[in-house]
Amino acid sequence: MTNQCAHSSTGISKALFDLFCMQVEKELPETAALIRLSGLEMTDCMAEITGLGSDLSSGVRSTANMATMTEASVKQGVQSMQVCLCFLV
Repeated sequence: MTNQCAHSSTGISKALFDLFCMQVEKELPETAALIRLSGLEMTDCMAEITGLGSDLSSGVRSTANMATMTEASVKQGVQSMQVCLCFLV
């Protein structure tokens, strides 16, 4: 009786294992394709973020340069006004 139980248990286990293997063979290619697609989308996203970061850095540099030029222009204007006031006095 024990041998018969062991054989039927082994038969069920093998059937379940075969069913599991068939399911894995069926779903694995689709799952792998979805993982690859997700990887490509993440790569595209990172490239986009990198590009936006570069654009942002460029904008900050341009703004800093403009602020420096504006400061220099204001200083030059103040100096010109001081020179003009000296001639008037």
